[in-house]
Amino acid sequence: MAKKQQYSLSPSEQIVLHGDTFSTTNCVNRILLPSGQKVSVKRLAVEALAYGFLKSHALGTIELQVHDENSVIVMPRARTLPWPEFCFEREIHDIAGRLVARRRNTVLGTVFDWLETETFSGWHAAVVYVWQGLQERGLVTLKHKGLNRLVPRCAYTEGIKPVLDAWPADMVKQDLEHCKSEYKELLRPVKRQADEAMETLTEYIDLG
Repeated sequence: MAKKQQYSLSPSEQIVLHGDTFSTTNCVNRILLPSGQKVSVKRLAVEALAYGFLKSHALGTIELQVHDENSVIVMPRARTLPWPEFCFEREIHDIAGRLVARRRNTVLGTVFDWLETETFSGWHAAVVYVWQGLQERGLVTLKHKGLNRLVPRCAYTEGIKPVLDAWPADMVKQDLEHCKSEYKELLRPVKRQADEAMETLTEYIDLG
């Protein structure tokens, strides 16, 4: 198991803060990043949540278990978590623990519980929730401007630079690809095609 370190940014936060790298601009449903770039909110949320689950699995804070071709469940494991406060990865660990007794601790059930919604707006909610965790730690500020008051504008604070410098986009991208490769191995026992592995996880967190 990989050695646990304390993370100044959780995996999902790393993806959202480097949204220019991990999302696309050629789409209709977009979200405005602090950089001024507008990117696909669905693609950004999928990458952020997927990395959150996969890195948590890799570090042993949760375990993703394949039960059959249509069910991947989330089991909380480590009690000491390396993640910062107010982040998605801490939330899903605790949520999965609550959902075990009701047998709703699937990836999809965990995400729905975190978002408290099962609507298309969940994609925007996912990104905004990640931003809110960063705001709680003083790394970004959120302000509602203009006609669209449901999705706030996000801006960096002075404290964000050293944190971002510690987690450059290239390093995050390389680790995300490694985690995706590891996830493919989870599906081999149920004879899934390795090339479909990430599509399967995406289906479980596809709120659209």
